[in-house]
Amino acid sequence: KMEDATTKPKRAASIMPHRHEVEGAETSTLSMDLVGFTKVATKTIKPIYTKILEMKFIEELLAGSLDRDIMARYLVQDSLYLKQYAKVLALIAAKSDDRKYVCL
Repeated sequence: KMEDATTKPKRAASIMPHRHEVEGAETSTLSMDLVGFTKVATKTIKPIYTKILEMKFIEELLAGSLDRDIMARYLVQDSLYLKQYAKVLALIAAKSDDRKYVCL
């Protein structure tokens, strides 16, 4: 929670910068922290990401040869996930003390 109206939550600002802060010429320190984190995370996860791209499911999906039943099961599971994810985002938005940090 924010201590007063002028104090930014420390984590919220670094996790959810405004788009122009990352892409614009006047990049804030918090945004640079996010950019630095993203570079480190991307480098760290690269071996796992490569393995994911090599999965049979992904290869067949990209080739257009994924079995119809497998795709149907995936879509059902994905829709269940997205429904719950939307609830989480709505809860975060509802609990936010400051609208400008809710970037939905």
